[in-house]
Formats: sequence, structure tokens, C-alpha cells
Amino acid sequence: MQFFGLNRLGWLGAMFVLVLLAGCEVPPVGDGGNGGGNNGDDICSNGVTTNGFVDSNGICTNGVGDDDGDDFEPPEPGEDGRFRFTLRMEGLDDIEAMRVIVINDNVLYSRENAPFSDNRFSFNAVSEMNPDVFELDIDEGQQVTLIAIEAKGITSDIPVNDIRFPTPFNFEFVGWAGDFDDLPEDGVATLEMDGDKEVTVMFRAMPVIDVVKLDENNSQLTGGCYDIVIDAPPLLAFPTDLSIDGTREGFCRPRFAGQVKTGTTFTLTAEDSNGCDAVSGTCTEQFDRWEGDPSGCGSNRECMFQVDTATTITAIWRDTTQP
Repeated sequence: MQFFGLNRLGWLGAMFVLVLLAGCEVPPVGDGGNGGGNNGDDICSNGVTTNGFVDSNGICTNGVGDDDGDDFEPPEPGEDGRFRFTLRMEGLDDIEAMRVIVINDNVLYSRENAPFSDNRFSFNAVSEMNPDVFELDIDEGQQVTLIAIEAKGITSDIPVNDIRFPTPFNFEFVGWAGDFDDLPEDGVATLEMDGDKEVTVMFRAMPVIDVVKLDENNSQLTGGCYDIVIDAPPLLAFPTDLSIDGTREGFCRPRFAGQVKTGTTFTLTAEDSNGCDAVSGTCTEQFDRWEGDPSGCGSNRECMFQVDTATTITAIWRDTTQP
């Protein structure tokens, strides 16, 4: 078919020339275009994509361009589709070796079902200084579970003049701050990697418990004995770790000390054990009273108290054979 003496091919060529003459300026390939020159109704489609972005030659398409002439590129989720996760570990006291397990997977975990030993998903962050910072690059959309691991604490019979506590390795969890999404249980934080994230975890030293016993009027004796019952709050650690809960009967050493989790309850029950008659059970060294931080124990043989701060208590006996 011919129109005004032109066949179909010739007619299409003429129409293209008319479009160019009408004012749609096509920049030279490779110069990036003018960006803002086609924000109107003009159509430029010479060797470009059709999604409104800029092709590798920097040529505008479908009236789309940015205002400053720079090539427009769709946003990317960080380097290679990954975001930066930063974990900051802070000790509120002079502590070391704070610990958090970072689990990066498609699902979230609890302390009970977390794959602690699977290094495909699990990263063990143990501080070597205070504060300490760990950085990981994690894929966009991944779920991150942060699980704080507390020290077990310690109790021990030690020499009276041995200053062994506190140590920098008995620490307990305080809290989280930063870009977490949820706190599903104590010591656990969760988040989704939909951007760069930074989370701070805080620990503090466990409070000290120190129990000393003595005979008030006979320096050759050190008092009787006492039973110890320890009831500690749940330990935020690995599910298989055991707390220091338990009972110790007939503790007769001069000193009992340690570091325990805040809120741990002690029950001490004094018993006479020196100069005792095998038949009557009467002892010449008799318990007299408790002194120190716990209030209200006095001369009661049983003394129950909660350790929330450094706690010192002295168990006092008296040798009744002495004036």
C-alpha cells in the first residue's frame, strides 16, 4: 500500500523524522542525557528500557528523568543485598567476657529451641573488652535472635583474709537497647534485617555475698556451723546449665563467699557444734546472734535474706566457759 507516493516503509521513516523535528531531543549515546529535559510529555525511546529507569547509555525514556540530571537507579538493600548488624556489649561495672549468642536464620528462636551449637546459624559473641563491638553483614529479610548468656555465679569456702570477690567474670544480664523489634522473653531480643541495625546489650557484675563466723569471747574458736539453702532466680544461660540452687548442710568453715544473681535468697540456720555433750547435746559454745547487712535476723537461729546488693553478714557464737 502507498500513501502520497510513499510505500509503508517510506511512510514510517518520514514519521520518525517528523518526531525528531517536533522537538524531542535525543542526547548522544553515553553522555548521560540531561536528566531533567524529558520530565514533560515528550517521548524519547532511542535504545532505552521501558520501565522509566535509565539504561546503560544514560538515555531518558517515557518522560522520566530526575531533577538534577543524575542517572536514577532503584534503591539497593546494602552491599550485595545485605545489611550491617552491629552488636554493642556494655558492662555497667568492671566486668569482662560478656556473652551473647547471635542466631541468623529464616525463623526466630527461643532460648529453649535455639541451635546454639550450629555454626551455620549461630555466632558466639564473647567480649574481650568493655565496651566491645561486633559487626556482621546479614542478608536482607533474615530473622535475627539475640540470646544473652549469664555467668552461673559462684559460692565457695575461702580463707578469711582471701579477697577473691568480686571477679570480672561473674556477670548478669541487665537489658537491651536499640533497633530490636520484640523482647519475647527475658534475655532474648529479636529483629528483622530490613535495614542496618544496631543493638546494645548491657551486663553488670553479680552482687557479692560474704558470710563470716567467729567466737566473740574466745579467739581460739571460730563458732559453730550452719546449714545453707540457696534459692536463685532463673539463670539466663544455656538450657543445660545448672544454677547454684541447693542445700549445703553443716558448713563449718570460717568464711563462705561468692557472687550470685541479683534476687538470690539465702537461708542460714545456725547450729552449735563445739564443746557438746554426747548425752545431753548441750554445747559450751552457743550461738548468740547475726550481725551485718540483713536486718531482723538478730538472735534467731534461722536468718533468711535476699541478695540485691553486696551483702556481708557475721554469725557470732560465745564460749560459755569464758567470762
